[in-house]
Amino acid sequence: MQMTEPPTLRSTQDPNHWLRVLYYQRNHIIVAQVQQVVLSTASNVDSVSKIREMAIVNPEERASAAQMLVKYFDGAGLSTPRNQVPVLNSILILLKSPIVTHISLI
Repeated sequence: MQMTEPPTLRSTQDPNHWLRVLYYQRNHIIVAQVQQVVLSTASNVDSVSKIREMAIVNPEERASAAQMLVKYFDGAGLSTPRNQVPVLNSILILLKSPIVTHISLI
C-alpha cells in the first residue's frame, strides 16, 4: 500500500480508513526509529563515527562519498574532478546535526 500523504483522523464511511491511518503512523514511526539508530550509532561507535557526516538526515547537509574520499584519502579513488567536490565543513555539519542520546522503542 503506497500512500503519498497521511490520512486524516476524521470520521469517514470508508471501512478501511482506520487501517490506513494505523499503517501510515506505524511506518512513519519505524522510519523515525531507524533514523535515531543510525544517528546514535554514528555518534557513539568508534568505527562508524569517522563517517558520521554521511549519517546526517538532511540530504542538503549530508557528506557525499567524494567529500569523504577527499577527507580521509586525499581524493584517491575520486571519479569526480577534485575541483568539483564541495568543501566538507565537518564542524558546522556536526554542530547542526541532531545527536541522539536516547532511543525509545514503541
